Amino acid sequence: THIYTNDNSEVPIFLFRMAEVDTEWADAYRRTALKGMDFILSIQNSNGSWRVVDNDLHTPAMFTAHAVSGLATAYNYTTNKSGYKAAIEKGLDFIATQILESGRVKCCYEINSGTEYWRPPSSDQAICIRAFAHAEYYVNDSSKINEWKTNRLKLLNWFDQLIDDSGAVKNGLG
Repeated sequence: THIYTNDNSEVPIFLFRMAEVDTEWADAYRRTALKGMDFILSIQNSNGSWRVVDNDLHTPAMFTAHAVSGLATAYNYTTNKSGYKAAIEKGLDFIATQILESGRVKCCYEINSGTEYWRPPSSDQAICIRAFAHAEYYVNDSSKINEWKTNRLKLLNWFDQLIDDSGAVKNGLG
């Protein structure tokens, strides 16, 4: 009954991946994915962020990161490259404002204690890292690519502290 930014960004990413596997139906997967990403593009906030859901207008970095990852994955297939690129750049600029001095991104529950309150810092962090990585990989004609890499590495440096000796990722520090 509600329209979540994260799910509506993730599904197109999966459809683009399915187009690589099920090549017979690749065009249908891509067309459907682009419709979803065009919708996501249409609901971006003026400050570059995306909302959690239509009835929760808070803007945690993680939800913006989901949208950016989807738009970046779609970038090579859209005819609206300038619109997608502008949205991606603005979205990543917003996420950059949410990176703390330590390299950790502000978590959902720090923006609103009722939004994704159960999600560990490792999750928000990983999703934001992926957004910068997808932008670097798919939108390599942006003048901001070096800035994206710097932010991705800053986020990764904090994330690396969560990996224990077995290789498992802890939920957070402490």
